[in-house]
Amino acid sequence: MIKMIWFLRRKDGVSVEAFQTRWRESHSQIVLAAPHIRRYVQSYSIPEAYDFYDPPWDGMAEIWFNNLEEMTESENSEPWKESGVDARDFIGGGARLVTTEAALNDAYPLASTRTDMIKYVGLSKRKEGLTVAEFQSHWREKHGPLVMAAFPQMPRYVQSHPLPETYDSDRPPAYDGVPFLYFPSLDGFPWGLIKRVGPPPALPTRNPAGEDAQSLFVLPIPGLVTREVAFID
Repeated sequence: MIKMIWFLRRKDGVSVEAFQTRWRESHSQIVLAAPHIRRYVQSYSIPEAYDFYDPPWDGMAEIWFNNLEEMTESENSEPWKESGVDARDFIGGGARLVTTEAALNDAYPLASTRTDMIKYVGLSKRKEGLTVAEFQSHWREKHGPLVMAAFPQMPRYVQSHPLPETYDSDRPPAYDGVPFLYFPSLDGFPWGLIKRVGPPPALPTRNPAGEDAQSLFVLPIPGLVTREVAFID
């Protein structure tokens, strides 16, 4: 399967609560009427995060299809077009990419079993000089295992890689990769993924994942702290 990701920002004047309620309760039902949707998950920036930093997006939608052809048919359907009209009332901007998933740790494959978890979403761009193939291979085969070693408390870790052919399309991917790191709860969540908490340590311990990231990503990597709701699991 392939997965479309939409990052969404609420319209000026729309509160976080109103945005999430409208998106979850009514807008989702319009989207679900479109054909060929295999799975549909919404992730909301958690209210606690707004007290800590300014999230780059207010939410993210993940929509799975069997293939690009069925995705295109869905986008051209009347319900999908209707969802675009409805979005104008409460969504002020968005960014899109079409991906495949690499699940490095998929202990909880169903979103309905992860409702209490905290989901970190990274907005990664590759470092200048790396091809798409080089970046995706290194991220999946070398960097991914380093991340899992750095966060042994993480019950799930998935990478979303943009389809290479979409880079030459009229809608190239907004990001080169989107990692999803799941944590059991906010207790012990590594807020350093979002921004530095406190001064740097005088004698920093070695961080292989952080060291490897310097040769792979444009740093710092923006991110979201979210919770999920599954509509089709």
